[in-house]
Amino acid sequence: MIFKSKKWIPIILCIILVGYSFADIIIFGTLCTKKRNLYDWDPGVLDVTLRLMIDTYIPTNDCHSTLLILTECFGGDVMDNFSTRANTTVLSATSPGQTAEYGGYDDDAARALRAAPGWNSDSVHAAGIAGKDPSETPVRIGPVFSLEPTNPSGPIQERFILIYAGRPDGKSDVYSDSAYRDTIIANFSDDIYSTVITVGGEGPADNWNYEGTRIGLIQALNFIGNNMSSNVQFIMYVTDHGSRMPFDDDPGNDGDNWFSDCIGVGSDFYDMMLACPTNNPAIYLFSGGSTQPEPVDVHYGEIPVLYTLAFDYSVDINNDGDLDDEGEGWIALQGIPEEYINAECEIITVQVGEGLNLEGIGLSVGAIAKLPWEYAYVLGDVNMYNGQWPPQVIGSDVTYLVNYFRGLPENLPCILGNLFCAADVNGDCQVIGSDVTKLVNYFRDSTDLQNCPYYTPVWSLPGLFPEIPPAGWPNCETAAAGRTIPSGAGK
Repeated sequence: MIFKSKKWIPIILCIILVGYSFADIIIFGTLCTKKRNLYDWDPGVLDVTLRLMIDTYIPTNDCHSTLLILTECFGGDVMDNFSTRANTTVLSATSPGQTAEYGGYDDDAARALRAAPGWNSDSVHAAGIAGKDPSETPVRIGPVFSLEPTNPSGPIQERFILIYAGRPDGKSDVYSDSAYRDTIIANFSDDIYSTVITVGGEGPADNWNYEGTRIGLIQALNFIGNNMSSNVQFIMYVTDHGSRMPFDDDPGNDGDNWFSDCIGVGSDFYDMMLACPTNNPAIYLFSGGSTQPEPVDVHYGEIPVLYTLAFDYSVDINNDGDLDDEGEGWIALQGIPEEYINAECEIITVQVGEGLNLEGIGLSVGAIAKLPWEYAYVLGDVNMYNGQWPPQVIGSDVTYLVNYFRGLPENLPCILGNLFCAADVNGDCQVIGSDVTKLVNYFRDSTDLQNCPYYTPVWSLPGLFPEIPPAGWPNCETAAAGRTIPSGAGK
């Protein structure tokens, strides 16, 4: 099985059942891919699959050097799978388990990624570190490689640069995946033997060469592999969303059902999953081989919902028309409402089905966007539930917050994501009594308000607001999912 070579990372087990064996769980980093439709879940590209793809199309015996630059969320969880690939260096904006930020490591690394005399991979990493966000802890593995201009008689005779963004995004025109793409293209425009290939979004319709899908990535790598000569340098710059998935690569089987070890995302990642507005968590099943399994019934923990999953994603890494090679087979996905997910762990049970060669069971947190995640509120506008426009922060917000703590029924919270954002004025990602004190001191001009880092407000005061409020304003829910984001979330 492909998954056996992956590093094992332990998680805390929350239950013990007689007759079940609990081993450690693998943690996969995942490149995110374009959704097939609005209601589709994202299968992504697991780090082990990415390694197989690159090994298949860019073999090390034909390659002078390989440089991967990972600026997506959880890039640090992807890089370890390349530690054994020869002549390969990986630069990551983040350490394992960390989200990334637009305008942090990513834009500076993109500007520094160029061919120039005396320039090398550490030059790129140093630039990224200099511009990183404080929440990012960049890491690197592998040797230092030259980024000298290509030369037909030199050590680097040709260079291919692949830019990947499955779901292009950004926080501004400057800090966006398309801007980074255009910067890197411009950087290599004068290096005559360098070719830039782009994979992202809707493909040519979005000014990318190939769609931001697994197939699009394979097509791009296949193009490079078919056109590369010896002494070629391969560079891959990854941006946009990322994901992280605990995975059991050796599920048990009692004759009637397959069953996973106790799989959980962990409390910190559970809170991150709740806060992120873009992700769709899902159960992930992998069945190896060409035979497409019949749909199977799946239970997640003790919830009363029975899911029926169809294996409708095929993985053909070498594009040879069969699914019999390492890492190839069928994927089934099923989204789960976030409120059903146990932060610690649950067993996933899968019915034994016809044609099913179940090699793994996972639980993906979904596509996590780079920070900041913006929400439509003004910090301190505690009574925004009343829907006044334009929003403002005035003395009555203090009264509203006090009465909220007193439990007055008309003083309802305005929950966005999973937090009463406007009332969390001390930035600790929970609404407690000290927020009243902070708001009072704000009116005394003795302090500034601070938002939870996971819930960046779209507007600040003083600010300019649209003449017409956003559709559905204020888009409140009046009850959270029973959790708060702990202090320091996102850092």
